[in-house]
Amino acid sequence: MKKNYLFFLLLLVFAQSYGQEKSTDIESDLADVSINITSGNDTYNLEDLLHHAQRASDALNKVIASLEASSNCNKALNLANEISGLLDAALVSDNHGDGRINISECKDLITQTFYEYDFCAMKGNGNEALSELEQQQSNLRLQQIELELKAKEIKRQLAEQKEKESYLVKQKLIDANKKVFVSNVKAYNDQLKACECNTTMSNNIVDDLTTLSSKSLAEIKAYYLDKTITVTQTYLENLNKCKN
Repeated sequence: MKKNYLFFLLLLVFAQSYGQEKSTDIESDLADVSINITSGNDTYNLEDLLHHAQRASDALNKVIASLEASSNCNKALNLANEISGLLDAALVSDNHGDGRINISECKDLITQTFYEYDFCAMKGNGNEALSELEQQQSNLRLQQIELELKAKEIKRQLAEQKEKESYLVKQKLIDANKKVFVSNVKAYNDQLKACECNTTMSNNIVDDLTTLSSKSLAEIKAYYLDKTITVTQTYLENLNKCKN
């Protein structure tokens, strides 16, 4: 009997934990929808609007699937489907103005959807309405999640920017060393020709740019220093052979 009690207690804890996790996922996805709807509404061209409309639609599809599978939040689900229809209309728009009209209609609906889901998750799918304080609390929760998502996006963009800057620095170093290497080999060949040594050195430098770009700056420098040392040693050997 005691074992059965413990088993059902653990099952209950797991169910509650799983429910909270699903709730967090849905709220996060709704916040993602909200961010992209706002960004899409603030755009000035059709391309950017369609980009944010698609991102909002992708996040919303996850919300709808989760609501259909794991809850009885019919009001939130109906609102989500209504937003989905507006986003679909925006995605087939031929001009920015028409698309923006559809995106704009989503703004109030997504906030209302979050209210309804928040209310449903807390109290169940009843006929009660959210009180003013509960609406304010729900709105603050939505804003908080939006800020967290924006912070993550900014962090991702900064990391991406840093990676691009690092790549450009590496590319500049690689290009400079390749240019000097080719110039040095040409000078070596000119000297060998002037001395009538009847030999030439290849100035073809074939580097795997993908592999090199993945290395650190110090490793790239070491790579070209080694190549320079090798080609210089070969040049000196040719000079000695020519002399003898």
